[in-house]
Amino acid sequence: DGSRSYVAQDTWFDAFVLFASDDAVAPDGSEVLVTKSGSVVAIDLASGARRIVAPGSSARWSPDGAWILVGNAVVARDGTPLATLPFGEGRWSPDGQEILRGLDLVRRDGTDVRQLPLPIELGYTLGTPCFLGSAWRGDARIALHIGRWVEAPQQGLTTVCRADRVFIHDPASGESREAQPLRGAPFSDQWSPDGSRLLHPVTTGDAWEVTREVE
Repeated sequence: DGSRSYVAQDTWFDAFVLFASDDAVAPDGSEVLVTKSGSVVAIDLASGARRIVAPGSSARWSPDGAWILVGNAVVARDGTPLATLPFGEGRWSPDGQEILRGLDLVRRDGTDVRQLPLPIELGYTLGTPCFLGSAWRGDARIALHIGRWVEAPQQGLTTVCRADRVFIHDPASGESREAQPLRGAPFSDQWSPDGSRLLHPVTTGDAWEVTREVE
């Protein structure tokens, strides 16, 4: 009906305040992370009370809500530092033990830094493979999205990396296997929570196709 209700109304929010990431709400729903003036701030969603967590411009809760990834730092929920990582803007593993960015993987305490091996050799010319990105599946395996360089004059680009193949990497065993070929849009996929299904948008004129089951 257009009506609004507020948890809190405070002039503090009049200035430039942003959600810290798309994982800004705590898993237990009690707090939300925002950024303001170079700090990550946790706001209690019941009372509106706020507390500074750490300096930073982005942050993500771990799946269990015990840890927060702030840029390239891991801190406890109360802001106590745990580790400084060799990279920032990563994604938590489903169990909250590891953090992934691209092909780089590290434990949350900053140890066991490693790079995932690609099961295919990349190139930089038309028709050769290119790396699009990686994503955790709900089963703690990692999907590696491989594309292929193609001409894209309709997009005003000389070349673009188009989705082509998906490999599933098991960090525990170090093994990778190809899932199935893809086609169409650049990397913009989402995995179901259990890792069995892939939402893969494919542009076909004005429509979008949604695929598919991946084992």
